[in-house]
Amino acid sequence: MNKYSHKQIKDILRTRISSMKPDERLPSEATLCKEFSVSRMTVNKIIISLVNDGFLYRMKGSGTFVKSPFGDKQPIKFLLPCPEYFMYDCTYNLRMLLCGILRKTSKYGLQIDAVPVSKVNNPEKIDWGMLDDFSDENIVIVPGMWYREIFPFLRDRGCRTIFCDLYSETVKNYPAYFSDWLTLTMDTRRAMTEAVKFLASRGRKKIAYVYDNYPVDDPKNTGYRDGLAAVGLELDPQMMIYTGNVDSYFERLMNPSAEFDALLLASPLPARQTMLLLNNSPRKAPDDFGILVFGDHERLQNFIPPLSAVSIPHLEIGKRVADILIKNAFAPGNMEFKTTIFERESLSKGAGTNPNSGLAVFDEENVFSF
Repeated sequence: MNKYSHKQIKDILRTRISSMKPDERLPSEATLCKEFSVSRMTVNKIIISLVNDGFLYRMKGSGTFVKSPFGDKQPIKFLLPCPEYFMYDCTYNLRMLLCGILRKTSKYGLQIDAVPVSKVNNPEKIDWGMLDDFSDENIVIVPGMWYREIFPFLRDRGCRTIFCDLYSETVKNYPAYFSDWLTLTMDTRRAMTEAVKFLASRGRKKIAYVYDNYPVDDPKNTGYRDGLAAVGLELDPQMMIYTGNVDSYFERLMNPSAEFDALLLASPLPARQTMLLLNNSPRKAPDDFGILVFGDHERLQNFIPPLSAVSIPHLEIGKRVADILIKNAFAPGNMEFKTTIFERESLSKGAGTNPNSGLAVFDEENVFSF
């Protein structure tokens, strides 16, 4: 008398297959016959049934293998501004985000298609032909507000959209779209406030702020002012250095009598020019002043001294997105992430380059459930 019924064996194999990797080989039919004490014909019928159900596939002369659960599903769409976009130096964070997604999804055979939506990197010249096949079967990853002209299209097509907006607060301005999307956000204003407080905790109390986005209500600019207030420091307009005013920018950094004891850069973009100017100044970091950059970049470690940075964990965020895709667990809501500060020699001698640079730790406690 058989120990297992046909249905029991099929259920056991389905459970076993769910814990196996795509393309992993199933034990031979002879091995399964021995394990379940059934005939070769019975095992063969169960295998055929699992193949027809989409759990397995056969290769003649090689055996039976686990089929990727994503083999017949629509690929994930990852939007890019233009085909050559990754040639730009400013794409480092986006590359880290995409890398985090691909590191995990590639193991499961889940296809991610990069879709350049403009031929000339211009949001007002969208190539709508690239979006013709988008439908409600697609998950679309939108990495920023650059794509706002496409928002109505994604809504009308019913795409399941994952929107990443880590540097601004503009999600609040588009509730009609974002209420149905999964948004990945960061409290930029709070993160900048914490950066100022961090510098103050290191004894830096004259913090000059180098910024490249002019609006007064920009969350980074507001966060700088909040941070000063939080540590009891008064705002000095002379300590706010706008890179768009080139003459003033050069003069303030190269002034040998400048009173700042810390430079807080709002982004990595002005880091190279700032360091070139400071190299021609008699004052040096970290003895005379410290340097902290909001937003990490691989090149910040190559400066002399290596530059400390407020790091947004794009790599780990990408991995979390991959988990959602792998588990097919998309749902509207919000996930908020927190920054990590990497202290290097621009703030403290002997700090080195910090071996964890570019691999910011994902803070589970700062992710909201949805």
